[in-house]
Amino acid sequence: SSLKELLTNGVKHGQAKIFVVTFLRDEKNLRLKVQDNGSGWGNLTSEEKRQRINRGFGLRKMIDYAEKKGGNCTIESVDGFAVCISLPVEG
Repeated sequence: SSLKELLTNGVKHGQAKIFVVTFLRDEKNLRLKVQDNGSGWGNLTSEEKRQRINRGFGLRKMIDYAEKKGGNCTIESVDGFAVCISLPVEG
């Protein structure tokens, strides 16, 4: 569902045309990274970015889920938009 949300957001909010989706798994983590060439967030301050995340549902849900499972979610907005979700591998 995170991949679908990130692709939808990239097209809907960022007018992205190109996406790079990477899945990586090692002994400890499973990572999903989605990068696009959309408009990103521009020159927002850290506080403005935090407010946007808190107002929205999709990104907030991804961050909360990752943290609940012992992982993390990072967001970058330079030359487009990139989100990386890292979750520990169980067992």
